[in-house]
Amino acid sequence: MKKIFTTYVSITFFMILLTCACKKESVIHSMQAKVDGMLVICDSSATITQSLTGALYGVEGGMISGPRFKLLFPIGNGKGTYYFLSSNASYQNEGWIMYGVDSQFKSTDGSVTVTEVNGNRYKGTFSFQAKSYAGGVRTVTEGSFDISY
Repeated sequence: MKKIFTTYVSITFFMILLTCACKKESVIHSMQAKVDGMLVICDSSATITQSLTGALYGVEGGMISGPRFKLLFPIGNGKGTYYFLSSNASYQNEGWIMYGVDSQFKSTDGSVTVTEVNGNRYKGTFSFQAKSYAGGVRTVTEGSFDISY
């Protein structure tokens, strides 16, 4: 009986340790904006984009059956305002709205502002004007993101 009790206590202790070791802080994926006045809440994914080398270079998010936002800028540089259509050595800062592969709108002006960095969590706001290759125009206002990775 003593052996069964000892085994039970050992297994219970091991399970408690395993449960505590596996507990993680929740990952946040929130992104939204108004496109021509209509609120778009990203319901499929919102994530920080990384290069193959692990460099952080933007955020993106989208709807399952709607537009997708892609903001390219050096988010790894931390808090600050990044203006679209300005360049650094690696790439040009850009904002995109994509409605599938055949309807894409690229920023003609605007910016993204990282307002808070806390470990692997980034919060910010964005707004921009965008134009499609076919000449259509979209206005993105009141954009925000709160994303961790």
